Amino acid sequence: MRTITLTRNRGYYGMARAMGIYVDGEKVGNLMQTKTLDIELRDDAQFLYAKMDWARTAAYDLTSVALGTALEVKSYFPLNPLKWFGIGGLAARITPADIGEAFR
Repeated sequence: MRTITLTRNRGYYGMARAMGIYVDGEKVGNLMQTKTLDIELRDDAQFLYAKMDWARTAAYDLTSVALGTALEVKSYFPLNPLKWFGIGGLAARITPADIGEAFR
């Protein structure tokens, strides 16, 4: 088993709502803004994504993620009005925490 830490950054999109966190299609928890979730991954875990209603983020590949890796969910305000309603995907991305720091 590997453990990763997932943090949701502050952002306007969906700010008052929890995102469901899924590993290989199975819900492992909910994540509110500025909160952190520790996730225990099976050794064969393939992908991670966040979901709110019907919209979801792009899948994040977990096959090469090391033990103790820190990831973050970064929400953004899309210019495309369809994305405001979750059409075409959730206005958020999952990135390694050190890369995401540059986007704050």
